[in-house]
Amino acid sequence: MTVGGYKKIGKDKIKDLEQHQDKIDYDVVIEFYQNVKRKEREQIEEDKKKKLREVELWTRAIREEEKIAIEQYAEDHGDQEMAQIKESIKEKQAKELKERQALESAKAVFEAHMAKAMEKRHEEWEQRKRDYMVEKMDELKEAILQHAKGELQKDTNKQIIAEKDRERAARDRAIAAKKPEADGQGGEEDADNNWTRGANKPAA
Repeated sequence: MTVGGYKKIGKDKIKDLEQHQDKIDYDVVIEFYQNVKRKEREQIEEDKKKKLREVELWTRAIREEEKIAIEQYAEDHGDQEMAQIKESIKEKQAKELKERQALESAKAVFEAHMAKAMEKRHEEWEQRKRDYMVEKMDELKEAILQHAKGELQKDTNKQIIAEKDRERAARDRAIAAKKPEADGQGGEEDADNNWTRGANKPAA
């Protein structure tokens, strides 16, 4: 019979080993616990790799969503805003042109001013796009950081719980090892009778 992937030892066998400690192969015991510790470390490393893969996939998905959102925003509002900018420029330039036509030919002045205004509007539009991207990237970084902190805390808690379990098990083993000594010599006869009866029972 196996429990947790390990072969279970019957109660009679345990009592026999407690009373005849010379039968215990400590090399086998040490090797067993070394294998247990190795498996635990391997499982912890595997869990960490899994979490890192999940964070990487989640980050990539967020970046794709951000890219789509930016492209959608530009597609939905870019033409409209550029049209408004052009219309505003046209209205302003038309008014200035009428004022200058009474004094001189406004062609050269209009073309220079138009080009300058379009350049300024274009810079403003590019700056708005950059600000939008920076804002979204900051939100993404914060979300990733909080998620990573949460996962790290979970792993730390698991390790703490595992360490407490190992300490508790060690204390239980120490108490169990001292129990036969506490029973005293008066219980040796009962222990022999129990051993005689237990020896006739099959191992669990």
